[in-house]
Amino acid sequence: MQKNLGVAVASVFATFVMMVFSAGLARAANEPEPVGEMPDVKGMLLNQALGMVSEITGPLDLDVQTDDTKGSREQINDANWTVCWQYPKPEADLLLYQSKVTVAFGVRRSTDPDCWQ
Repeated sequence: MQKNLGVAVASVFATFVMMVFSAGLARAANEPEPVGEMPDVKGMLLNQALGMVSEITGPLDLDVQTDDTKGSREQINDANWTVCWQYPKPEADLLLYQSKVTVAFGVRRSTDPDCWQ
């Protein structure tokens, strides 16, 4: 009888350990993972900025969001746009979250005199 009780306690303990370990893995999979450091791309052409970020992220899925700082003009050629602001900020971690790395840029047409007027 004591032998059966010992086996039962060991089984319950093993199940508990497996549940805690599995919960830790699931939580870790949902936490952002640093994959590199964001370069300072402010003032660069958008296509060059994207190239620098892509060199760091490699084959990871890159989710790029852009915002025209002067309205909602259509962006056709990335080489015609200059970066005014960036997210993440320079030297901050680029984070892999839910299988993608997200970056955002405020941009202006390269022919615009500045970012805000």
